[in-house]
Amino acid sequence: KNMSFDEVNAPLKVHQLSLKASRDHLDVQVKDLALITDLTNIKLDVGMNPLVVLDGQPFDSMRTTPTHLKLIASNVSQQELAQFFPDLDFLGGLPLLEIEADGEFGKLNIKRGKLGFAQNSWISFNGEVRNLHQPSKFYLDVSLQAKNISDHTLHQYLPGLGLQDFSNFR
Repeated sequence: KNMSFDEVNAPLKVHQLSLKASRDHLDVQVKDLALITDLTNIKLDVGMNPLVVLDGQPFDSMRTTPTHLKLIASNVSQQELAQFFPDLDFLGGLPLLEIEADGEFGKLNIKRGKLGFAQNSWISFNGEVRNLHQPSKFYLDVSLQAKNISDHTLHQYLPGLGLQDFSNFR
């Protein structure tokens, strides 16, 4: 079913939170997760087998757990995201985000990723996400390819990086 709620301590209003989930001992599958807020619209499918934390194992024991993930977000609000992941406070705007990945939880292979911006500009990426089982050692090893990225786009979506303004250079 669907849920909605308001967070009184942070500017987050959830309009929809719904999902289909199944569990067969330690095999966990989540399909059609939908999270819609004032600024964010995320669809997610994820599966992990075995999800050993359900068996009382520590979080870091999930390093070799086979994992698959498919995320489609037509909007991702940096303001809302930073409430949960403060290290991402360098981001801005409302980009589109798509990721398809599988592999071990501690070394997840990004088969396809895309960040979409205004005016048909985007960055596609693939590579690896490492150390999800040890968040303090989280690491991205990705290759990027950009299309139609302007100086304005960089400053709008990556304001916290303090990138120099090159718009006057030709």
